[in-house]
Amino acid sequence: MKRTAWLPALVLATVTLGVFGALHDYGPEGAVRRFHEAIRRNDAKELQEVLQEPIASTEAQQLVYSTRVLLRNGPAGLLGTRRGGRNVQMLVTYRDPYGRAFPIVFFVDKPVGSRQWKISASKTNVAISDYLRTLMNQPSAD
Repeated sequence: MKRTAWLPALVLATVTLGVFGALHDYGPEGAVRRFHEAIRRNDAKELQEVLQEPIASTEAQQLVYSTRVLLRNGPAGLLGTRRGGRNVQMLVTYRDPYGRAFPIVFFVDKPVGSRQWKISASKTNVAISDYLRTLMNQPSAD
């Protein structure tokens, strides 16, 4: 390959990496990833940027606490996404103390006039509560 061919290839590679780097934090997936990273770093400012509710609200504090507990057994994983325009439901998996995976639905919205996706702590808390209530009402496997 000629030496002059390296320059366009280098420019293209740099632009491609720059675009992917910039879009890494964009979208509902980016909001959920940033939320989990902010919890790991205990970064209240970043948490506020990805949550709809004020970080000091009961809903936000409950979601942060619940997620902190869920992350004790390992990192979260993205299982699937259901898109509906400006509202997205994301199925995020966590591990129980025995290593078994279980899903939690995160509700992520893009408010009208906003450029950022934000997690609805109140809707996500309801999903967590419903899931736990369902588990507690199941008959024992004994």
